[in-house]
Amino acid sequence: QHWVVRLVPLPRKIPKETAQDAVRIGILGASGIAKFAVIWAASKGASVRVVAIASRDRARARSYAEKHNIPRYYDNYQKLLDDPDIDAVYVGLPTSYHYMWSAKAIEAGKHVLVEKPLTVNYKEAKDLQKLLSQPSKSPRAPLIVLEGYHYRFHPVARHIKALVSDKEFMGDLKEIQMDFSLLDPKACLKNYLGIGDGGGDEKFLKIKLLDRWCYAVDTLRFLLPQESKLEVKDASISTFRASAKFNARYQGNSVVASYVVEKGKIEGITWNIRIEGSNHTVLVSNIGHPYIYHSISIRPSNDPTKTRTFKMYGEGETTFEHQLEAFSAAIRAREPKGVPGRIKNVKRGVFGDYEIWSGIDSAVQNMRVIDEVFKKAGTTSIPSRSY
Repeated sequence: QHWVVRLVPLPRKIPKETAQDAVRIGILGASGIAKFAVIWAASKGASVRVVAIASRDRARARSYAEKHNIPRYYDNYQKLLDDPDIDAVYVGLPTSYHYMWSAKAIEAGKHVLVEKPLTVNYKEAKDLQKLLSQPSKSPRAPLIVLEGYHYRFHPVARHIKALVSDKEFMGDLKEIQMDFSLLDPKACLKNYLGIGDGGGDEKFLKIKLLDRWCYAVDTLRFLLPQESKLEVKDASISTFRASAKFNARYQGNSVVASYVVEKGKIEGITWNIRIEGSNHTVLVSNIGHPYIYHSISIRPSNDPTKTRTFKMYGEGETTFEHQLEAFSAAIRAREPKGVPGRIKNVKRGVFGDYEIWSGIDSAVQNMRVIDEVFKKAGTTSIPSRSY
């Protein structure tokens, strides 16, 4: 299948020939996720060129640069931000550092692609939004901040968004359910041994789980109409599990939305969606990493026997490739909320990036809901890091 070619890290070297207006990106943190989100994704196309890597460990930065054929390396994050030949930065650092280094990148006049979640709490997100709204002297302005919910940019998510937005097709939305898990071997072992919290640092444990269930909040918000207001009705959070139930209101309508996130189960990727409307029910298996595997089933309410199931692999591009292409296109077009009508070949899908954009405004709303989930679960939101 196409995904086999895409998932294998080939070519590993950044192409020597790239587009004339390619976005020059620097990476903060010699992390594993940077290889998927930026390096391998950039190696498949010509719109982005990885030009620098920064790590606090000079030897690690050098080794990482040599391995991936990155021209420059720094042993200091600020030095990378001060590089005038870098247009954008990828912030793939631990979550508690996202706010600090995204803010510093904005102040340095760089566009920002930051791993999800954007921040650890609502206040930090609002502060970044305020900073981004200030007039910038950067020649790259308007600056773009994109939160790395990569799944949004794949044809599968575009297609589902279009279906759910089609009032005639779906009828009245009734319910959206999401089941989510990503295999975490350490968490599985601790869970089945009954280790539990183990006296661990509460803030650390909250962040580790938030790195999972933030996907659930974003996916529900992505599928609901943009103007929806989410009210948290019930929520629970433990070391290995998070769940929540919402009442989503829009234009006088009310939709029940819920998620269950498991971190300590021995199973592969589960990122499944059930969307029930009065006319059709849509079932999606693995909306998050559809280039590996997925399925889409559409069941008519008046005749379930006419359910049809199909797939949309395209040429097997990863979600990260689609995200990086959308990010670079927005930078080159100076469209801080995504380029409208950019995609022309998504069958009955959302053609523009604007409708699916995970920019600063969306990130702020994500963190608002996340803080409310913490409160409803009887705990506090995650405090900001002391620098």
